[in-house]
Amino acid sequence: MIALAEFEHVILQDVREQLQRMIKRVDGLNSIVFTDRDGVPVVKVSRNSQDQGFGFAKAEQMACSIASLTQAGRLQMGRPKYVISCKDSSQLICFNENQVFVHLFASSAATTGMLLCLEKELTALASDLSRVIDNS
Repeated sequence: MIALAEFEHVILQDVREQLQRMIKRVDGLNSIVFTDRDGVPVVKVSRNSQDQGFGFAKAEQMACSIASLTQAGRLQMGRPKYVISCKDSSQLICFNENQVFVHLFASSAATTGMLLCLEKELTALASDLSRVIDNS
């Protein structure tokens, strides 16, 4: 059992490092949060250490995104891939990756198309995390 816990820790650390590199590479991307189906954060990484706390507003935005994706899936139009929410000074993109939701918090100056192009990389990381969630 200890080996499994160490394995999970290694996966989570590797995911965090890859996300940090991704945040540095994409202008305007402020934070990335992976949550389970219930909206519980599994991994969260941000550009600024002050953002690590993730306030109530971000939790509320993540819950709304998850609800939007869940409800859209019930409209019999296929599985929704993502939802984009834009505000005056920020935007949130939420990807639906089976067991895991991926939330990208960015400034309004960030290029939405560039953020959407991160989907392939994020999908690979989400599959690693879904294995960790399944084992928990």
